Amino acid sequence: MKKREEIRRNKQKLNRRRTILFFLSFTIILVSLVLVFNEPLTSFILKWDDKPSISETDKDKIKKHSKELDNHDFDFSKSNKADITAALKSTFKDDKVPVLGGITIPDLNINLPILRGVSDYAILMGAGTMKKDQEMGKGNYALTSHHMLNQEVLFGPIILAKEDMSIYLTDLENVYEYKVKETKYIQATDVHVIEDHDSQSELTLITCDETGEGRFMVNASFLKKLPVEKTEKRIMESFYQKQNVYE
Repeated sequence: MKKREEIRRNKQKLNRRRTILFFLSFTIILVSLVLVFNEPLTSFILKWDDKPSISETDKDKIKKHSKELDNHDFDFSKSNKADITAALKSTFKDDKVPVLGGITIPDLNINLPILRGVSDYAILMGAGTMKKDQEMGKGNYALTSHHMLNQEVLFGPIILAKEDMSIYLTDLENVYEYKVKETKYIQATDVHVIEDHDSQSELTLITCDETGEGRFMVNASFLKKLPVEKTEKRIMESFYQKQNVYE
């Protein structure tokens, strides 16, 4: 009788061990699949979301949105990595933000809408503004976006930016031209790079480095401002070319 009871207990222990081993194995496999297919799944989700664009707005709407007080998040340290969770939050969460303009870097085939704040939606669908009251052509206008494994989307291409390369911003009333002055890798904590400097108009672009732990920065000096109607046709057309987002 004792022997039977002992055999029964041993079987129960064995079954518990098998169950634990099964769930551990399943968890490891699931995590591995998520890591391997993270970006393909993220891009698949983003392809189904509505894409903001300057073609859907006008200068009056941009001017109105630029003056609105809002509660949008401007703390980049709280932004999530570009993963499935962030993509789902961007798609299903009511977190849509207004278009404030556009950025184009013709030499890098970058064309993105400028969106307010650094929410998941803003930096997965375009370039997000990093400070609340920044204005194009004044102070240090700072933008950020994700750097994906697909180097051609969002801010991935800025890693290839070179000195004196032209960057253009528009609020659909004027076009603001900047020239790249400096590119470098920085720490994620180097938030001082987006601060304003006395009597200096500049543009700072920030994205994650290849590891996702550090940051890459492009700093450009303000060159000139021209009304849209006096801007070269090729430059204006670049704002309406295919956007380098997931489609």
